[in-house]
Amino acid sequence: SEIVKNRAAADAVTALVDALTDESAAGDVIAAKDAYDALTDAQKAYVTKETVNKLTAQVARVEEAVITAKAAEFRAKADALGETPVFPLCKPEVDSLVAEYETLDEKVKARLADTKATLDALKAKADTYTELTVTFGSDKIVTALSGYDAYYLVIYNPTDADMSFYYAG
Repeated sequence: SEIVKNRAAADAVTALVDALTDESAAGDVIAAKDAYDALTDAQKAYVTKETVNKLTAQVARVEEAVITAKAAEFRAKADALGETPVFPLCKPEVDSLVAEYETLDEKVKARLADTKATLDALKAKADTYTELTVTFGSDKIVTALSGYDAYYLVIYNPTDADMSFYYAG
């Protein structure tokens, strides 16, 4: 009968949830959640509130672990720039990190307030460098100039006639 089928489906999900512990792998938790979500309303009526609460707690634990891991991964990328990044060479990396930060979930961003402040400071410094590309035909000009408040770098690429200029003032 329909009641027996509904009860059997609910019991199968309950067994999956009962097997979960705080050491259960994320895949096991997701499998139990997916199984519960696949139940019909009639089948869910046979799942106890205690089982639903346990499943909800396990899902929250896994979500917390994912958020923590994503924040740690991003923080490691930002830390990889080092205490004193070399500008203008690291400008592309800073720009890339800023773009990646914007794609992060708000819950992950909330864990990165200190990293965001550092990233904002790096971005502000990186934005003081402007790259200009000029073609000089076959002239070979290589110059590196630095001043009290300014840094100039001219890089000649021998494979073509492009020059890259960096300036920070």
